[in-house]
Amino acid sequence: MPEMAGLPDRHHPRPEPERPAADRDCSAAPALLADISMGGRAGAHTLLSYRVPPDLAAVLRPGHLVEVPLGARAAQGLVLAIGEGHRPGIRLRDISALLDPLPCLTPAQLDLARWMAGYYGCSLDDALGLMIPAGLEREPIASYSLAPAPEVQAKLTPVQQGLLAAVAQSGPITAAKLAGGGGDYALVVRTLEALTRRKLLTRTVRLGRAAVTERTERVVVLQPFPTTARLTGRQREVVEYLRAQGGELPLARLRAELGLDAGMVDRLEERRVVLAYTRQLRRDPLAHRTIATHQAPPLTAEQRAVYGPIAASLRAGDGAVFLLHGVTGSGKTEVYLRAVAETLQAGRQAMVLVPEIGLTPQTVSRFAGRFPGQVALLHSRLSEGERFDEWQRIRGGDAGVVVGPRSALFSPVGNLGLIVLDEEHDGSYKQDRTPRYHAREVAAHLAGLTSATVILGSATPDVVSYNRADSGEYRLLTMATRVANTGRAASTVPPPVGGSAASMFARPAAPHATRHVDTGLPPVQIVDMRLELKAGNRGVFSRALIRGLEATLARREQAILFLNRRGSATFVNCRDCGWVVKCHRCDIPFAYHSEGERLVCHRCDDRAAPPTICGGCGSWRIRYFGLGTQKLEQEMATRFPRARVQRYDRDVITGKLGHEQLLERFARHEADVLIGTQIVAKGLDFPRVTLVGAVAADTSLNLPDFRAAERTFQLLTQVAGRAGRADLPGTVIVQTYTPGHFAIQAAARHDYTAFYADELRFRREGNYPPFCQLLRLTISDGVEDRCRREAERLAGGLEAWLAINPGLGLDLLGPAPCFITKANNKYFWQIIVRGPDIHPILTQIPAGWAVDVDPMSML
Repeated sequence: MPEMAGLPDRHHPRPEPERPAADRDCSAAPALLADISMGGRAGAHTLLSYRVPPDLAAVLRPGHLVEVPLGARAAQGLVLAIGEGHRPGIRLRDISALLDPLPCLTPAQLDLARWMAGYYGCSLDDALGLMIPAGLEREPIASYSLAPAPEVQAKLTPVQQGLLAAVAQSGPITAAKLAGGGGDYALVVRTLEALTRRKLLTRTVRLGRAAVTERTERVVVLQPFPTTARLTGRQREVVEYLRAQGGELPLARLRAELGLDAGMVDRLEERRVVLAYTRQLRRDPLAHRTIATHQAPPLTAEQRAVYGPIAASLRAGDGAVFLLHGVTGSGKTEVYLRAVAETLQAGRQAMVLVPEIGLTPQTVSRFAGRFPGQVALLHSRLSEGERFDEWQRIRGGDAGVVVGPRSALFSPVGNLGLIVLDEEHDGSYKQDRTPRYHAREVAAHLAGLTSATVILGSATPDVVSYNRADSGEYRLLTMATRVANTGRAASTVPPPVGGSAASMFARPAAPHATRHVDTGLPPVQIVDMRLELKAGNRGVFSRALIRGLEATLARREQAILFLNRRGSATFVNCRDCGWVVKCHRCDIPFAYHSEGERLVCHRCDDRAAPPTICGGCGSWRIRYFGLGTQKLEQEMATRFPRARVQRYDRDVITGKLGHEQLLERFARHEADVLIGTQIVAKGLDFPRVTLVGAVAADTSLNLPDFRAAERTFQLLTQVAGRAGRADLPGTVIVQTYTPGHFAIQAAARHDYTAFYADELRFRREGNYPPFCQLLRLTISDGVEDRCRREAERLAGGLEAWLAINPGLGLDLLGPAPCFITKANNKYFWQIIVRGPDIHPILTQIPAGWAVDVDPMSML
């Protein structure tokens, strides 16, 4: 039997013993065996071995979904490997049935799942679960039939006699069908089980249908030259109606419009006047959109320069990873489109990943317009039926391009040639639940398995990605000029206002950071909000931002205001004693939302009514502090009452088309100002936007995390890139209390190189990635002391283990409470492991701990 490469010993399969009535002694002759993942259905044994029956030997492949016996019931399993071998003295059970003629997973996906289980310290079932779409799970269903030689028993109740007669008449039947719509289902089940125990009935358990299946419809087609001489008047009416409608109609529509009875079409088919057949219906997630096709524009000189190496890699199939560092508006998407066209021309498939569902409609429109009929869309807001149909198109090779967020990476692409990660720096590419994978790392490994090319695109690359490109692990490509601004004069940026940095990670900018970068990007004005306070301006808007909004609205252009906080107030407290209203489940301050007059916990989504008196001292002096997008919307309405304002955050997005509808309204200029959280910084392209205001640039800067400066630089640079993307010039205004921080200074100049140099120096001094690898271990418990003791116990054990393995070069930070100490009535403690390779220590982590390899944050 082949070994399962890359899996620890606990993943090796064990045989599922055959029940004595159907024993097959595998010690007599070698058998074809299959190692099957049970997805947690077999308790601790997640992998079992089964014998492949002769009728499946020629068709069964790794990746197939199968039905297998598991104890006395039937269960669904996934075939991982097939090989010849035997277990001496062990009797094996046969696979019962093949559930789908096509494999559910590709060989590359199976290899990828094994790698993920080893690299991210998760179970193989967790990794495989990412790749199997919802709705394919089948539940066991018991059916009852008359026993072969039932013993005649006189003492049967009337109910037992009735059910026995019904089973004898119908043949194998389920309890649900016997109970019918209004029967006592529980009574029927008890009676059937009693008859089974008395050997009058036989109970057989098989898997039912999947929760989601293909959608079909019956279609009626008029035969050529039908003979109508002997038809009734009603039948002739049906024939004439079909002829008037082009000779073909769905049966449901025909019956609804003509009021046909169930047998009319059958009688016409018997007379060979019509033909009825079943066809599959696609649940198309793009059916509501009208997408115009468009041709490829000529490439700029910069686009040609970066596309050449990508095209060469696609033709060679060398699995190269490119980091495409292009300023906002430089035309990275057109490079992606050309790479996809090259991939399709070679007969291969492409994946295009975007960080947010909200960006998917815009991206889909561009790719569907260039490659009509070849784009499949995958994301969590689709219905299960839509996801299933798109998944089927991808698996069958009918879709050449897959577009979606990180989960689209696990679609069953059989001939992968290209993977694109747009905005590769974005934190949403890292999953925050088990398995805590990063799409960038998984994409690079998948590309190695399939000889596909990877393009990581960003105007603000992740520092780790850029360091890999700097060291030659990735291939760096650069586009420094905006496509729309190639003929425009270089931006002249006013000198930044000085000031001290308040961040715990603040450090002075390097001398070279004062240079100006000629990119054609909009000028950025930094406003020191401390000076605004000294000038008597205590409002939300600086004087510069007020003037900018007034001018933008007067020109009938559009503006984006960025504030990375939702709600109306950050917290609510008492002016007398300082008591803060906190979520009782998470122990963090509630945020006040004026819509609905409610307090909302942004951690667990708990809701509460605002207090009228202080819970600490009984005072009536309750006040609301801080600023969120909802409050900013109210301030806009007060200062600019004629402006049409649209808020864009999680609180206003409803339904699966919520993102798309909101952005379409803004694109049609049905709103003048878009107020949003970090989602407005991600790839949005609106030609009328000429002003961008970052209302509170320090929101993410002062977090006690080693990536705080990087996140701030990325957010400010990305949101600044939303301005002036067409022929209209743009302006960016950044409001901050720490104008001298190097991240804000570099963002104001759109100068990634200067930021990278300063940030890399800080990372080197602090021994943070890319100079080490991190592992974050988290434990939670409803009892705080027990949580702390468990964290201390593991830390002590790891310290002892490291003492006898000093060559690993690992060190521990903690244990310590997490930044969010309590959530959903549970307390959280963490341990950070740091070193050149943290994987050896994964074998020492007990169950119950959340394992996060390469965490995006230490909070």
